[in-house]
Amino acid sequence: VWADYAFNGAVSVKWGAGTNLSFQTAFNVDSESYSVKGEMIPGAGFMAEGSYDFSLLVVPHDRGGSFIALSAADLPIPLKGNTVYATLDWIGGFSRDDGLEIVSRQTRLTGLPELLPGMTNATADLKFTLGDEKIVFSEVVYRDDVSTLSGNGSVDFSFSPDTAMNGWLFLTDERNVECYTALLSTALGESDIRLFFEHSPLARLGEYIVRGDVSGALNAYGPADDQILDLRLALNNGRLNFEPLEFDLDMTISKAAIRVNSFQGAYGSIYKLTEGKGEFSRETGNFDFSAIFQADLVDPINAELAFSGTILD
Repeated sequence: VWADYAFNGAVSVKWGAGTNLSFQTAFNVDSESYSVKGEMIPGAGFMAEGSYDFSLLVVPHDRGGSFIALSAADLPIPLKGNTVYATLDWIGGFSRDDGLEIVSRQTRLTGLPELLPGMTNATADLKFTLGDEKIVFSEVVYRDDVSTLSGNGSVDFSFSPDTAMNGWLFLTDERNVECYTALLSTALGESDIRLFFEHSPLARLGEYIVRGDVSGALNAYGPADDQILDLRLALNNGRLNFEPLEFDLDMTISKAAIRVNSFQGAYGSIYKLTEGKGEFSRETGNFDFSAIFQADLVDPINAELAFSGTILD
């Protein structure tokens, strides 16, 4: 058992003429079964093949490196509570001067985890180049039962003298209405992750009586043990039953407190909530919230609402 994964299996190794080495193995990782056999011939390279059309070829060349080819079809990758299936077609090489370079002509991932209730039957198709401490995603296509998104991205990374990473990813639907932009920066134990989204369907959250889509931004930053999260969220084309619904929220979440910087909303053409703000202390349990409530009735209502108290553990 390693990292809560159960491994078991057997391997046999044979030495042949001219120091050739061959091997054969069959093993299980949790409930998934695999088999691989291969051979290494000094000066000629290494090749292996196995279940799920797995194939790995490493052939040395005269420039002091090796050519590499890797492929597989629906190779199961067990995750806790889920199994992802990978179809791969990679080529590349390694040399002392240029290091490792991999070109993904096809990477298809199916059975992706349902991170949200509406993210069912999710798949991802990736084409990328890996090399020189950089991954360039020339094509990214994500599909689920809600929509299909496509785009590209890039990630720069280094491990010496310190681990650092900077990258971006852009995805949009075919009408350029539903859009996502992600920015990532990490260094010296701190990170800055920004996500901007436009017209993201509420359907990805599951089946609810509220319909519509949301736009906004999310920013998580700071050291891992003291992250701060800023969130701006606005409901577009909202409907609750047959009435229009809208809201606009700006809030900050930290280890110390949850703060509503501003909140406003409306239901139908009659009810409105404006100037909402408040804070909940995660250290003391004290909270307060205030807003202006308006109702355009025969006798109009314009009232200030205020709540305060303490939530005990």
